[in-house]
Amino acid sequence: PDSGPRTPDSGPRTPDPGFRTPGPGAPDIPATNRPMLLPAVNPEYARSPRSFTTPQNTVHSLVVMVNESGLMVGEVMDIIATVSPVLSPGAAQIAFARPVGREMGISFEEARRAAQVRYPFWEPARITVSFGDKYSAKDGGSAGGAFALLLLSLLDGLPLDSGFAMTGDVTVDWRIRKVGAVAEKIRGAARAGCARVAVPLENERDVADMTLLYPPDVLLGVQVFGVASLGELVEVARADRRRDLAQAIEQYRSVQQKVRRNSLLALSDAAVQETLAGVLKLAPGHLSAKYLLLYARGRSPTRLSLATSMQQIVACTGPLLVFLAPVAPAEVNLPDDAFRRARQSLAELRHKLDRDAEPLHAALLTLVTTLEKMNQVQAGGETPSLKATKLKTFAPRLEADRQKVLSILRALQENQEFLERITG
Repeated sequence: PDSGPRTPDSGPRTPDPGFRTPGPGAPDIPATNRPMLLPAVNPEYARSPRSFTTPQNTVHSLVVMVNESGLMVGEVMDIIATVSPVLSPGAAQIAFARPVGREMGISFEEARRAAQVRYPFWEPARITVSFGDKYSAKDGGSAGGAFALLLLSLLDGLPLDSGFAMTGDVTVDWRIRKVGAVAEKIRGAARAGCARVAVPLENERDVADMTLLYPPDVLLGVQVFGVASLGELVEVARADRRRDLAQAIEQYRSVQQKVRRNSLLALSDAAVQETLAGVLKLAPGHLSAKYLLLYARGRSPTRLSLATSMQQIVACTGPLLVFLAPVAPAEVNLPDDAFRRARQSLAELRHKLDRDAEPLHAALLTLVTTLEKMNQVQAGGETPSLKATKLKTFAPRLEADRQKVLSILRALQENQEFLERITG
């Protein structure tokens, strides 16, 4: 998606010794020699204010929404920052156009402080941050990196790639921090037509999990980069990328085109695999190339991470988790096929799980199977009295299945090693 018009810089930019700002036709600077954007005060602006060189810019931020079935769905949210002049002197004023939640407010404040590590003083101005969707409530910390990127783009006049989207929190030390639901966000970017995506490098395992959960089409459709710092994020997001990144993107695009013409069989071609290896030499953070190459060589991960395993177990069970309370199928209004779909989804997941998630999976599969049988009796053609008799025989089994699941959940909650693995 196009993020809307961008106003070009007016007049020459102030030279910045720590940041590349080539003009039209300027020769590219080799990646090995080029100065990088660093989390340090720019000496030129240690005592003087930095001017804003772009009046407006937009970043596509990736978010998740929960649909009617309780599943997370990734979407693209435009974040727009606008600089307006102020008549009275003073520090730059920054505000949201509409109130946001506490977590988003904290992430934005951290993004502002991160930008001020680079440029401590800004010219007097009013910066207003708004969203493409003006009406729904906004919260969460995963847009912190997008906020920091926006602020730097206003200060340095960065030309941002209109086909780029991102997710990731940020801290004042310029690290791009881990966030949740990365796989769903990447799929949302693909549906929205974003060709390039940045995610925290700390979330690399989520990209690996995608190769087990979904066909490789997602990685073929979107070039996913893992970034560890705000400086790396800027390099991936800008339209005038470094030569090595631009070459990596073009080479990966050639692989995408070959697969579209010849199907996934093209990945068995040694030349295609060599191209993917070349992409990784140019851009080691190119996660799509990394995991597509592993897939092509038959070396994809065979088990999900623990966190994703737990998420998938809950997602497969869905509304049937209500039966962890002492209720029977007849007391809950669910579609007749909800039980079958949950059982099938859990069965398909069995051999992909982290081993520490297997006991909970097995217990839930047993519970769901019992519930499905009870629902079949309830939906059958027998008389009400015969149904009641049959359902009564299931009651002890259902309670035993329920208590087994609850016992495992309690044990996991008390297992410190398990909790550290799932949160780390």
